[in-house]
Amino acid sequence: MILQSNEIVSNYTDLPMLKAYHSMREPFRRENTEHRHGAFEISIVVKGHGVYRVGEKVYRFEPQDVFLFSTNEAHCITEAVDELQIFNLQFEPRFIWGPGHDTFDLRYLDVFFHRNELFSHQLQHDDPRAEEIRFALFQINREVLHKENFYDMMVKNMLLVALVLIRRNYALWFEDNSGIQKAQLLQQLRTVMQYIDDNLCSDLKLEDLADTAHMSRSHFSALFKQLNGLSPWEYIVSRRISHAANLLRTTSLPITSIAVDCGFNTTANFNYAFRRQTNKTPTQYRKEVQP
Repeated sequence: MILQSNEIVSNYTDLPMLKAYHSMREPFRRENTEHRHGAFEISIVVKGHGVYRVGEKVYRFEPQDVFLFSTNEAHCITEAVDELQIFNLQFEPRFIWGPGHDTFDLRYLDVFFHRNELFSHQLQHDDPRAEEIRFALFQINREVLHKENFYDMMVKNMLLVALVLIRRNYALWFEDNSGIQKAQLLQQLRTVMQYIDDNLCSDLKLEDLADTAHMSRSHFSALFKQLNGLSPWEYIVSRRISHAANLLRTTSLPITSIAVDCGFNTTANFNYAFRRQTNKTPTQYRKEVQP
């Protein structure tokens, strides 16, 4: 159950760049029903104890534990032994490297992309290194809740602080990455991301995206994945599913119409993609989110 949800929407499109929400569940136990999304996710266990599974890793969690998930990284809470409350922060990679950071440093993304074999998704509650990080994340929650002037700028800056603190305090978990991405390449990629948003439900082709970015297909695909953690097509599907989920929540349109409106050529393809990302069919999702 979602107790509270807030979003920051891009100035250039009506699609959300960041979502912050509190969720609650009664005690449960279930099979490992993995889900994934096209955004980074940082979660704080506000209340409750249980088990998180990420691939082959199993984490037992307690209140104040922090978890880090990269784009398209399958994860699942398989057990909550008491009432569970979680604060989730999901944000598009573009929220970090988008307009306003022309001297963007790739090291901000190390916590998601440059991990080594020592990496743990879990920052434990009793680890003093995590205290500042939790504080920054709860300040982000306050900002999106109260929406004071320039709150979106404050959220971005505080999120960058949290990422730097993770990188600094847990340095042994990450590979060295000292490269700084050139502003011109970022601007080219911003252009193509805007093109994707403007034509999200149209017939998008890789060659058209590469042409829009003024890059070769191979160079564009490599840079896109470097900064988003997803291939261009994985990103497009993820955004289409997010758009479809919003339509399922807020309209009574037939699922077949939503599938077409969101750029899927068959309902079967839509159902497969939706279930892969949310671990629910569109029908199941609509029943859960509509009153």
